Amino acid sequence: MMVMPLHDPQVTDVNLHFSFTNANVIPAGVRSVPEEAEDKRKKRLAALPATPDAKILESTKRCSLSQFVAELEGAGYALADAFHQKREYLDGRKGGYHIARFAFRLPQTDGIPSDASVGDVEHTALARLCREAFWRPKAYCRKTKQGNLMLDIALHTRQPLVNVCGDTITEWVKDESKKRIGSGPVPIVPDTRLRIVDDAVCLI
Repeated sequence: MMVMPLHDPQVTDVNLHFSFTNANVIPAGVRSVPEEAEDKRKKRLAALPATPDAKILESTKRCSLSQFVAELEGAGYALADAFHQKREYLDGRKGGYHIARFAFRLPQTDGIPSDASVGDVEHTALARLCREAFWRPKAYCRKTKQGNLMLDIALHTRQPLVNVCGDTITEWVKDESKKRIGSGPVPIVPDTRLRIVDDAVCLI
């Protein structure tokens, strides 16, 4: 189990950054910002640290976030901002991809109003992203402009759990020799779960 404490030292910001290619996954009702222009992309990349941030969670397939948001809010964090945007691949591949970013902050953080939050639409959109797919997370610890600690959780490699009709996707369980086990396919189960346990972000 990999662990990142939230309050020793204090982590004031937690960002969930979803990346996907399917435009149908764009969360309904979440604020859209213009497609990232080349100059904006260069500015964003230039602002990244010259040395790698400390990666505190290894990436893994089939990770469930079904309990994470409720536990994050239970730890005192409020959803303060949400948006989605189309971006271009850095390696020049055509088509581009989409990102949806949900920013959580402790209400008492300097410069953030104590009542900072967004509405039910954004909460519903985030819940759907977490409920209807597994993701591959990579989490990094960064510094904010105010010098506080920020936890950035990048979520890639979306694996849907429901089809376009809303039905649960199933699969056969197989043994080590790839032979099917059981009497039929069953709902997909996660390999790991992103959780908050004892005031710490954990991959279990």
